[in-house]
Formats: sequence, C-alpha cells, structure tokens
Amino acid sequence: EAIRRVIDSRMMGDGRLFVLAGDFNDVPGSAPYKRLTVKGGAPWAVDVRPVDGRGRAWTYLHRPTDTCERIDYILLSPALERHVVPGSARIYDGPSASAASDHRLLCITLNFEPQMPK
Repeated sequence: EAIRRVIDSRMMGDGRLFVLAGDFNDVPGSAPYKRLTVKGGAPWAVDVRPVDGRGRAWTYLHRPTDTCERIDYILLSPALERHVVPGSARIYDGPSASAASDHRLLCITLNFEPQMPK
C-alpha cells in the first residue's frame, strides 16, 4: 500500500509510466500482490509474467525444500503496457543462471519509438 500511495501521490492520470520490478516475496493472487495490481476493481499495474525458454514462470528456488515459486515480478503501469515488445518478457535460464542467486534474472524490452501509421 505504501508503494502504491507514493506512486499515486507523485503521478496523476491514466498516462503515468512506472515499472515495479524485483523480489516481492509473495505469490500471485496474494493480498499484497493484489494491492499492487488492482485498485478499486480496476487494473493498477500489469503483471507481464516473464517465462523461461521452456515456458515456466517460477523465479525462486528454495534449495532446502527443493521447491520453486514465482515471487519476483515485473509490473507496469497500464499506460506502459503498449510499449512492451511482444515476447520480450523473459527469465534468463542459461548455463550460469543458478550460479549467482536463488532468484532468476527477469528482463523485458520496451519500445518507445513512435508508431508509424499503416
């Protein structure tokens, strides 16, 4: 709620552009997740749901229990969603992916080039 309040107090209107990314320590559908994605029944931020090369969306490996969860996210303001390059929301799953962290690297490509009329 604090994050949402800060953004709402500094940015007004439907055209605001923001990205929230990182470890949220909670799963999709949880109350904290919903507070960051919905406000008053309307979308407040869009979850781009990155996936790896196998189409899997888990982002965190809990080694002691050998379980995987999705607790890392890239959330965008609805006005920013149209700038997402289709298929660019990815989770890096290359050979060194597990060497750096128990969380996997998320990335997305945004395009702000003016759209040419067809």
